[in-house]
Amino acid sequence: MRILIIEDLPSFQKYVEKILMLEYRKELYVKSADTLEKGLKIIKEENFDIFLCDLGLPDSKGVNTIEEVRKINRVTPIVIMSAKNDEETVMGALRKDAQDYLFKTEIKRENLIRAIKYSIERKKLELKCRETASRLHAVMDSIPDLILIMDFDNNILDYYTSDSSKFLFEPEEMINKNLLDLIPDEFINLGRKHFDRAKITGEMQQYSHRFERNNIERYYDYRVKPFDNDKIMFIIRDLTKEKEFERQVFESQKMKAISNLSGSVAHEFNSLMTAVINYSELIGQIDKTSPEVKTFAGKIFDTATRAAKLSSEMLAFSSMQMFNPVEMNFNEVINNMRSIFESLAGDDIQLSYHLDHTLPNVIFDTNQFRQIIMNLILNAVHACKNQGKEIVIVSKAISSPKGIYSVLTVIDNGIGIPEENKSRIFEPFFTHGKGTNSTGLGLSVVYGILMQHDGFIEFESGINKGSKFSVYIPKKVK
Repeated sequence: MRILIIEDLPSFQKYVEKILMLEYRKELYVKSADTLEKGLKIIKEENFDIFLCDLGLPDSKGVNTIEEVRKINRVTPIVIMSAKNDEETVMGALRKDAQDYLFKTEIKRENLIRAIKYSIERKKLELKCRETASRLHAVMDSIPDLILIMDFDNNILDYYTSDSSKFLFEPEEMINKNLLDLIPDEFINLGRKHFDRAKITGEMQQYSHRFERNNIERYYDYRVKPFDNDKIMFIIRDLTKEKEFERQVFESQKMKAISNLSGSVAHEFNSLMTAVINYSELIGQIDKTSPEVKTFAGKIFDTATRAAKLSSEMLAFSSMQMFNPVEMNFNEVINNMRSIFESLAGDDIQLSYHLDHTLPNVIFDTNQFRQIIMNLILNAVHACKNQGKEIVIVSKAISSPKGIYSVLTVIDNGIGIPEENKSRIFEPFFTHGKGTNSTGLGLSVVYGILMQHDGFIEFESGINKGSKFSVYIPKKVK
C-alpha cells in the first residue's frame, strides 16, 4: 500500500503513520510532506494508492489544497484529515473530489483504515463509471439515429442524436410535446398498431415509412421498445440515402436488362435489313425491271437503310457496336463541329463555348464522341425551341479518387424535364418532347457509348429551369 501524507503537525503525522504500520506492516510504503509544495513535488515524482491531506497547511488553506492536487493527479483518491468540522468545509471538500472527510479528533485505527479502503474502492468505481460513460458517449456519437424517450401517453421526455440535420424536426422542438401533435394522421394510423403491440408484448417493433414536411421527403426506419414498465424508446433512423441507392441499383439493373434485350433484337434486325438492302439494290440493277418497280425498289432501299441506322443506334445503346478507340481531345472535335452546331441552333439560339485548353487527352472512339455531342446538342436545341435562347458547351478536367476525368457539359435554358420522366430519359425510344421527329434513342445512345468506354453521364433539370448534361470520360493511357 503506497500512501502519501500531507500534514504539517509532526505529532499527528507520526500518529497516522503508526496506525498505518500496524495495519499494513511490510506492505506499507509511506511518505510525508509538511507543506503543499513539498507534497506536489512528491506527487509529480511517484505514484500512490491514496493521499491523506490536511486543509490547514502553511502554504494552502481550505479546498485549494484539493484543487492543486487535482491539477497534477485526477485519479488517486483523497481523504481529508482536518480539525475543521463545519458543514460548509466538509461539503466543499467533497464537491472538489475528496472521497472522504475525517475530523482529526475522531480519527482511530478503525475509521481511518475503513476510510482508506472505501475511498480506494469508491474511486475505482467512479473511474470505471467514467470510463463506461465515456465509451457509451463514443458509441452514441457514432450512431446516426434519433432516439426519443417517451411515456406511454406518447409525451416526449428526452432525446439523443449525434446529427439532427437528417431529421425533419429539430429535437429541441419535440421536448415536452406529444408525438401525436407533431406528425400527420397517416403516420399515426400506421404507427399506432406497432406502439400498441410493443406496449402489450414488451418486445421491439419495427417498421418503415416515408415522411414529408415542408416539401422535403425522407424515408425512415422506426423501432419501438418499451422499458421501465412505463416508458418507450423510439429509435428513428434515416434511410433516405439507402433508398436512393436502392433506386439507383434498380435503375442500373433495368437499363442493363433493356440494353441486353435491345442488343439482341438489333443484332437480328440488322441481319434482316442487310438482306432487304442487298435484294432491293439487285432489283434496281436488273435491266428488264420496269421504271415503276425500280422506283419501289429505291424506296425499299431508302427505308431499309434508315432501319439499319436505327439498328446501329440500338447496338450503340446496348454496347454491342464495334468501336475504334484512339487518343483524342474533346476540344479539337468540338471546334471542328462548331459550324454544324450553329446550323442546328439556327438564328434564334445563342451558342457559347467555355473550353479548358489544358484538357488532357482521352482514349475514345472519335466517331462515337461525335455521336455523343451531336445527340446532346440536338437534345438541347429541341428543349429551346419554344422556350430558352441559349446553349452553353463546357469542357474541363476534374480529379477524383478514381482518377482524372475529361468532362463535357451541355447546358440549356429550355423547358426542362418533368420529374416523372427523369428516371426514364436513358431508356431507348422514350421521348418527352412533343412535335419532334426524335426516335427517343439520342440519350440512350450516349448512355450505351459511355458504358463501352468506362464513362458515365449525370444530369440536372427542372421544369422551366433548363437542363445540364455532363459526360465524364476517364483519362487513359493506350
